[in-house]
Amino acid sequence: MTPDTPAEAQPQRAPTEPTPEQREAFLDQLRTYLAAMYPSAGYRTRRRILRRARNKGHYGRLGEVAGILVSNYVRHECTDYERLLRINGGNEGLTREEARMVVAQEVEDMANRWRQGSAETDEGYVQLRRQLRERRRKKGKRKDNAGVIATQNAAIAEYLRGWLERQKPA
Repeated sequence: MTPDTPAEAQPQRAPTEPTPEQREAFLDQLRTYLAAMYPSAGYRTRRRILRRARNKGHYGRLGEVAGILVSNYVRHECTDYERLLRINGGNEGLTREEARMVVAQEVEDMANRWRQGSAETDEGYVQLRRQLRERRRKKGKRKDNAGVIATQNAAIAEYLRGWLERQKPA
């Protein structure tokens, strides 16, 4: 809101839509999440995935968004998925569903390799995830808004930043 514009004249955003500040914070948290949960992916790969998240406007729960981004990146950049769509030229390739089925195991294997050495099994991280899941369960079936998601993402990213620091050689 600008100082000379009344609040009612400002465009309203849906309660689940993140603010620009929440979106920027999310991208910073996603950077931390990718480093901690996909450490074997390598810095350049994680940077490309993060750039895609920024360009496409991704926002949501860190684990869900990161999983989707990593799977999409692996499918399109590290497998024959694109070639399978173009087999025999033009529109005569496999359907998206067929091509996804062909490369599914390869995508899963690569993502699992990238997770080696991650915080996934760290007891503190496991406890934090359990606590957040329990809070969501207690709130019932209603959809979380961007503020709730932002708070939970911040807690996860803060823990993972500490975890990454503890992983650095002394």
